Amino acid sequence: MTAEILDGKATAAAIKSELGVRVAKLAEQGVVPGLGTILVGDDPGSRAYVAGKHRDCAAVGISSIQVELPDTATQDEIAAKVIELNENPDCTGFIVQLPLPKHVDTNEILGLIDPLKDADGLHPVSLGKLVLGQDGPLPCTPKGCVELLRRYDVPIAGAHVVVIGRGVTAGRPMGLLFTRKSENATVTQCHTGTEDLASVVRTGDIVIAAGRFGRPDHGRHDQARRRTPRRRHQPERGRQDRRRHRPSRPRGGKLDRADARRDRPDDPRDAAHQRGGSGRSGRRRLMAGEAQRRGEWPLALSGLVSAAGLVILTFYDWRNGILLFAGGVLLAGLLRAALGDDAAGLLHVRSRMFDTALLLGVGAAILLLGLIVPS
Repeated sequence: MTAEILDGKATAAAIKSELGVRVAKLAEQGVVPGLGTILVGDDPGSRAYVAGKHRDCAAVGISSIQVELPDTATQDEIAAKVIELNENPDCTGFIVQLPLPKHVDTNEILGLIDPLKDADGLHPVSLGKLVLGQDGPLPCTPKGCVELLRRYDVPIAGAHVVVIGRGVTAGRPMGLLFTRKSENATVTQCHTGTEDLASVVRTGDIVIAAGRFGRPDHGRHDQARRRTPRRRHQPERGRQDRRRHRPSRPRGGKLDRADARRDRPDDPRDAAHQRGGSGRSGRRRLMAGEAQRRGEWPLALSGLVSAAGLVILTFYDWRNGILLFAGGVLLAGLLRAALGDDAAGLLHVRSRMFDTALLLGVGAAILLLGLIVPS
């Protein structure tokens, strides 16, 4: 399948040509649209973005109003410029370039914009209309993505769209835009809490990277699912042959670990799975078996002490033999209290508390008997 590049520059040139015709018709009616921008600070990316807007305005015949403030501007100074553009009849729409300096409350500034002049679609009223499915200004980046896909006839309805990022300017409204009835896509919103991002990306028909989360492996192009056409004349191979050459991949795209190790039959984890079974219950059984093996030597020690006591009791000294036997029973009680149920082995009768109390009680009784009864 041949890859096709969605040329954003060519699409932008076509849109500007169409806008020029519309703006010329408005000019014939005495209406000249005016776009305003408020730039706070001297961020290179923001300055280049705003400069591009004014350059495009001049290309299509739209007047532009440029407002610039230093990064030391106060909240009130920025708010005053917003109100000024709200009241300016020559400004039919404007944006506040984000991000604003850290000392500025961005939400408060965006809330001051006249919803009728909200060119970026970030006013609470505009975002609310987007959520409700009502007509209103749309955030420019999500709208541009949808427009680019439509101009290249990329199917959107019914597609699985994976959006990486949840920022207010792009990621979050992107998901809302694609779930509208006019787009009718199924959206998965990925963010910093998404586990195994690569496997989620592989399930997407359309993947939009609206954030990187600060890690270089997020949103790489090689994580996306590759759509390859079916080979009609591919020779059929047996199931075992297919598994030998390539591990199976379920529909969700996540590779099963046992399948991935089929080419390595000597892997000790495979033998462990065969002994304990697969899944979480199998792992629990394996852990229980290992714990029991770890608990064999202390339990054998207590049994050996008790057995030695019985030998001494029978053939040599009655008092020392019974004291040693009592010590073995008490040792078993202490070990039962220290070890878990999995490691207790034959000493596990009911619960840890019951078994410990029983063993310590019997051992104490035998010890008391050996001390009281004369030899």
